[in-house]
Amino acid sequence: MDKIIDIKVRNRIAVADPGQCIVCGNKDYTVAFDFDDEWSGANVKTARFFYKDVYIDRVFTGNTVDVPELANISLVKIGVFTEDITTTPALVRCYRSILCDGGNVPPPEDDVYDRIIKLIND
Repeated sequence: MDKIIDIKVRNRIAVADPGQCIVCGNKDYTVAFDFDDEWSGANVKTARFFYKDVYIDRVFTGNTVDVPELANISLVKIGVFTEDITTTPALVRCYRSILCDGGNVPPPEDDVYDRIIKLIND
């Protein structure tokens, strides 16, 4: 089931609930926009996800859009625009997942290596 990030848009100001967050490395987040009447004629919209001087645009219709998979960030700015209208960015906190930490994988212990070789040979 998708995790929903609610963003309210009033007078072109986008605001996310400060209690909401995204855990990096997951692909099941959706933004649900609550647009005011100004957006009623805007069928095709573009959501912009901006972080670390990079942005990803997602074109959508309706009021929901999938969040791209994010990694190693603590904040993403999310806004919407059309050919005629644009919003401010809504700030959504992000938490790094266990997969965000890199580093070197230690070499396997000798007994682990021996067990793998034995499994392959058997």
